Amino acid sequence: MLKFDNIVRDPVHGDIPLTAEELQILDTPEMQRLRNVRQLGAAYLVYPGAHHSRFEHSIGTAHLVSRLVTAINAVRDGESGGRHGGYDPHELRIIRLAALVHDSTHLPFGHNIEDQTGLLPRHDNLDRFQTMFSDQTDLGAALARMGVRDEILGILAPKETPEANAVPNHWRGLVSGTIDADMLDYLARDAMF
Repeated sequence: MLKFDNIVRDPVHGDIPLTAEELQILDTPEMQRLRNVRQLGAAYLVYPGAHHSRFEHSIGTAHLVSRLVTAINAVRDGESGGRHGGYDPHELRIIRLAALVHDSTHLPFGHNIEDQTGLLPRHDNLDRFQTMFSDQTDLGAALARMGVRDEILGILAPKETPEANAVPNHWRGLVSGTIDADMLDYLARDAMF
């Protein structure tokens, strides 16, 4: 079972519990810089209340992964008596950490620079994740110490990587799928702000 030692107050989801490991990840410089990467770019110039960041979104995404897992496990337990599927605490730990760092490669105004102008490759490509999760970064070193770096890379990186074969598709789908925790958080967060 995951041990939640910390609480973060979020305007969208209320109190969000975090583990000590998750707090260590959030305390890295690579994650702290996300406090200054605006979720909606320059929209705050038109909508003065649109002041949320990739940092808050990352915490919200990890929280929603837990809610999805809880709902999936409840259906499993109710309909099949626990015989089929679901997620155990180890799987939840890995998926929550992946959700927490899923936007770690984002740049300020990244969607404009990457998607609209094509000046840089997309933030979610293998090279950017490998660089961000390398031993040269505090975030990469922390993920390696926790023994989860390869599994997280497998969840977040494109399917052709060897790491991607090490994780089940249903792990990946909770963080980046048709209806995923990332989308559910940014829709609620963007709408609120």
